[in-house]
Amino acid sequence: MRRCALAAFALCALMIAAARAEAPGETDAGREPYFVAHVKLAPGHYIDRDTGLDCEDAGVVTACAPPDGTVRYFDPVLNARCARTGAAALCSN
Repeated sequence: MRRCALAAFALCALMIAAARAEAPGETDAGREPYFVAHVKLAPGHYIDRDTGLDCEDAGVVTACAPPDGTVRYFDPVLNARCARTGAAALCSN
C-alpha cells in the first residue's frame, strides 16, 4: 500500500513539474519570449505586461494608451500570446 502511495506521489510530482515547465510567461532557449517591446517610451512610462499598453502612474491613477510601436505579450485573461501595434491587438493560442 505504501509503495502504491509513493508511486502515485512521484507521478503527481512529475506531472506538476512538467506543467510548471510549460506555464505561461516562462520561456525556453528555443521558444519565442512572451514579452518583447519595440517601442519608444516617454520618461516615467512603462509597458504593461498583461495588456501591452503604454502606461504612466499619476498618483493613485494609472493612465494607459496604445504604444508607439509593436509589443508582443502574454494575456493571462485570454490565455494567449498577443501582438499589439497601436490600438490593434491580435491574439492566438
